[in-house]
Amino acid sequence: MRHIRKSRNRRGGALGAASVRTANVSVIIPVINERKKLPSVLREVKKIGAGKLEIIVVANGSTDGSKQIAESMGARVVSFEEPLGHDVGRGIGAGLASGEILLFLDGDMVIPARDLKRFVHAVHSGVDVALNRYLGPIRTRSTHPVVLAKHALNVALGRPDLRGTSMTTIPHAISRRALAAIGAAALAVPPKAHTDGRAEGACRAAGPSRAGRTHESAAQTALDKAWH
Repeated sequence: MRHIRKSRNRRGGALGAASVRTANVSVIIPVINERKKLPSVLREVKKIGAGKLEIIVVANGSTDGSKQIAESMGARVVSFEEPLGHDVGRGIGAGLASGEILLFLDGDMVIPARDLKRFVHAVHSGVDVALNRYLGPIRTRSTHPVVLAKHALNVALGRPDLRGTSMTTIPHAISRRALAAIGAAALAVPPKAHTDGRAEGACRAAGPSRAGRTHESAAQTALDKAWH
């Protein structure tokens, strides 16, 4: 029977740290001209402290030296002359990843390692899809259509409690089990990946974060939502 678990328990203590130290993690970062923030993003990633850490930068349409910066900082870089967009970049990176946990970031948002560790710990502990808490504002005079679409999709999937959470917003993480169920190519279309994951029963939980792709302050505390 599927049930929902919600918690504000921050697993950032010794147990979480020990879990992260034994994790095999691939971090996928699509990059389009992010030379100003990319070094800071990569420094925080390296502080995660995973037992095995692979950093894959998908440089697409970059002309500002982002590719060279990523290479100089030890990342595996896949380069495309034309801009592909963040979602396609995530799909490409996921297809190349070797880790058991895939953590998705963007090259223009610096997120502290302590927050990134929560996603790694969540998946390492058995969660298949860990989403952050950015829900999208709907109680406004003019709600963005994309926000409404996210809410509508979760309602259609039988999970209205997920509200506006989605696989568009970073950071988020998935297990290799979820990747096998969803497919790397589907990650290029986040609503499809979200739907496929739900259909396959791979998406079990949304993990904690303090940052959303468009609102860093939207999620200040941990929240677990489980599908299992």
